[in-house]
Amino acid sequence: MAPKTKTNPLLAAPDGKVHWTKGMQEWLDLFVDEAGLFPPGASFEDNLAQQKALLGKENWVPSAFRLLQLHGVDALPLFVDWIESKRYSPPAVQTALLNIHSEQAVDAVVERHRSAEFRPLVLKQAKKWPIVVLRKLLDVNPSKKQPAALLIQEILGQDPACLPLLREQADEAQVNTLERLLEVADAAEEAAPADLPLVLRELPWSNREPSRVPVLALQAMHDAPRFHWSKWSGSDSLELNDPDEYALKYLNTYLPPETAAWDLPRKVLWIIGIEPGAIERAIATETVSEGDFAESSVYGWYTANYLKALPPKLASSVFCNIPASRLRYSSQMAAVFAWMGQDGLPAFTRVFPTASLSSMTLAACLEWDQIALYVARAFYANRWVKDAAGDWLLAYPAAAARGLLPAAVGQDPGERFIAQNALRYLAGNGHEAVLAAQAARYGDAAAEALRIMLSEPQREWLPDKLPTPPKSLHVPGLPRLYLTSNGKALPLDAVPHVLTMMALSKQDAPSSGLLALREALTPGSLARFGQALFEWWRDSDTPPKERWIFWMQGVIGNDETARQLNVALKQWRAALIRVRAYDAMEMLVQIGSDVALMYLHQLSEQTRYNDLQERAEEMMQDLAQQRGLSMEQLADRTVPDLGLDETGRLALDFGPRSFIVRFDEHLLPYVCDSDGKRIKDLPKPNSKDDEAIAKAASQRYKDLKKQAKNVASTQVARLESAMCKQRRWTVEEFETLLVRHPLLRHLVSRLAWGAYDAGGSLLILFRVAEDLSYAGVDDSAVQLPQDARIGIPHRLELADADAQAFAQLFADYDILQPFEQLGRATYRLDEATLDGSILPEWRDRKVSTGALLGLENRGWEREVGDGGCIGSFTKTLDGGQTVCLALEGEWFVGGPADPAAIHTITRCGLGGASWRSLSPLLVSEIQRDLHQMNWTQ
Repeated sequence: MAPKTKTNPLLAAPDGKVHWTKGMQEWLDLFVDEAGLFPPGASFEDNLAQQKALLGKENWVPSAFRLLQLHGVDALPLFVDWIESKRYSPPAVQTALLNIHSEQAVDAVVERHRSAEFRPLVLKQAKKWPIVVLRKLLDVNPSKKQPAALLIQEILGQDPACLPLLREQADEAQVNTLERLLEVADAAEEAAPADLPLVLRELPWSNREPSRVPVLALQAMHDAPRFHWSKWSGSDSLELNDPDEYALKYLNTYLPPETAAWDLPRKVLWIIGIEPGAIERAIATETVSEGDFAESSVYGWYTANYLKALPPKLASSVFCNIPASRLRYSSQMAAVFAWMGQDGLPAFTRVFPTASLSSMTLAACLEWDQIALYVARAFYANRWVKDAAGDWLLAYPAAAARGLLPAAVGQDPGERFIAQNALRYLAGNGHEAVLAAQAARYGDAAAEALRIMLSEPQREWLPDKLPTPPKSLHVPGLPRLYLTSNGKALPLDAVPHVLTMMALSKQDAPSSGLLALREALTPGSLARFGQALFEWWRDSDTPPKERWIFWMQGVIGNDETARQLNVALKQWRAALIRVRAYDAMEMLVQIGSDVALMYLHQLSEQTRYNDLQERAEEMMQDLAQQRGLSMEQLADRTVPDLGLDETGRLALDFGPRSFIVRFDEHLLPYVCDSDGKRIKDLPKPNSKDDEAIAKAASQRYKDLKKQAKNVASTQVARLESAMCKQRRWTVEEFETLLVRHPLLRHLVSRLAWGAYDAGGSLLILFRVAEDLSYAGVDDSAVQLPQDARIGIPHRLELADADAQAFAQLFADYDILQPFEQLGRATYRLDEATLDGSILPEWRDRKVSTGALLGLENRGWEREVGDGGCIGSFTKTLDGGQTVCLALEGEWFVGGPADPAAIHTITRCGLGGASWRSLSPLLVSEIQRDLHQMNWTQ
């Protein structure tokens, strides 16, 4: 008798039977055979209807296994539908589906492979019948980035022996799909081993001996801080001002009537947010705690000056315990530290939680060992203040060493690396003796640890088991990485090492290997590589083990990465995955490009998610501080040019044909032919065009439209806001940031501009011509005084004749304005109304929900009253004052908003002041907001 041939287990196939497990049998044993339930001879469909009727009863789950016993593989739909419904199911339900060994079961699971519930089942079926499942997935004919392709790559990665068998067993169409999925991303000349960067020639983990630097529990030693105010280089004075008449007026505007007889210190404690019940205790003890502050307070415009009105001990206690957010809008922070001296230093990291240009300018005056690690972190990872942090280390080497040594030999691997990095920098700059002297103060063990550390090559902590690339990631299919030195591609066998260096990075702490690669590889190729990984991570249901892929986007990303993060974080926030959305915002800050910061600025302006708005505002404030700019100046410098040339246009080359992209009054792109004639849209490439060039040009235009859509509304709104807030630019800022900006010039040339003197008087009206020269209303050339301030005149600033003349000039040139300027509606209040705080004309007017929602686009926010009813809309003005539109009607938070529902306005007023206290322009704009609503009396 001939011996049996052993079948290759990789070629195993379903046998058409149900294979019962112990768990399945236990559920079947719990079935109670009720009268009339599942009668003999009944069809599966009839029995299934009876089983569904048992939902919620004890017999519900056991009855499913009874049907599996009665109908065998024909009961498959019951278990598929159950899992697909996402209704509660015990693990045995999935077990049952996996043990229905039929081709129909494989088809059902593969068909649903995109679902998070079925994806693991595909992999489990593949362990039993790998070639069968792989062929089913190939029939989907996926692109490289689609879930089926990722599953194919993961199955092949788990068992490489499947690949040759799959090529043998697959049909022609399946083989073509397989080879397409496995091909290398692009063919390129690869770099020789000698051309690779040092970090890849000498891998950090190769032949690596463990560090001999011992772990010591050193008790930090602190010397008294020393101040060096002669090193102050900030623009503001170090002399803290007493509260002036404006600060006192602001104070009295918000104080409740019962505080009228209070002295100034008590009023100050109230305005900065101390709970009324804690004020007398604070005065008596001259101390406060964090718990003494109310949850909300008035904006802290004058907080620093108010502190000067308190006794010094109480002032320092307030300063060291006040919520940092209440100091965000306050000026003279450095003056507060200079006034308080050592007593104010505990507040340093509260006021400046992350290193910035402002904090490092102040730190330059502080010889204080307790900020050594703060500075060392900035020196390692903050490119904006790295030089300033290095200067601090060299200026105060003893304080730096004293503050860093406990961390350098401590247990935390991240802090060890950061502290040792800074200490090595000091040693390399001639301060080894200073380091040794400070180590000796900590004892012989610390001195020996320092000696060992400086004798070793610099290294960072590595885990015992190095991370490896995810098995389902098809490494050859990733975009190629290119060297900056010669433009050649990194060999494919080096890419896993790149992935390991990335995987060794932690949030806010990129590995030294990744930082070295960032210098050695072209930024564009590294960013594309990261984007492909990010897409894989999201398509794979964001596995926590591979979270490093998400973390490193801020380190290696570019403008396209920022766009992907902006889209993703909004989706995550909508799905209530808040922390991940917040992390993505941090990555936009890390990327730091104009486009990334533009997205962050958009988040600070949106009102749908208050948490995102508040965080974005704080981040923008921090960025402005880091760069020594105001928020408005930062916004000026973060407008992307979208790749336009210096004339503000984009040329698209199809080979024989070419096209020009220009922009309309809404900053949206349109296409002109080579003769400058506007056409409906960019045509599709034809047979006469150069295929590769035309394809690239078409993609470039598609990307431009996508980017312009994000930029347009933001920049139009920003310039309109600048007009309403009477913002002014220097001539240099105007010409550099606006007139000659490739994108903004399209808006600038559609507005009337004004040159103002130092007192704010309008000197000259002009426009920016197409050749970027300046012209008056009669088209004569205009020369701008170099000491002038440039702004967008509001209609209230213009004489009727000037407004009409410019409007006619723009009409003659077919120039449309991006927003209402010359034809803007204006409003004035009568004298009696100006002396009050109410707009009586709005009382009892009827408005629809849709009209009220329009207010949100103009900076108003809905307020929720008692019982969850939306009872008012408010607008906060720059001075902290609030306009309130009170309503009567049924509109509840969380419920659907009926745009046609009618509400009655019961009051429209300004909180705590008369309308006369506002500028006529601001009053007019508030009225314009209201009049843009559709209303009836």
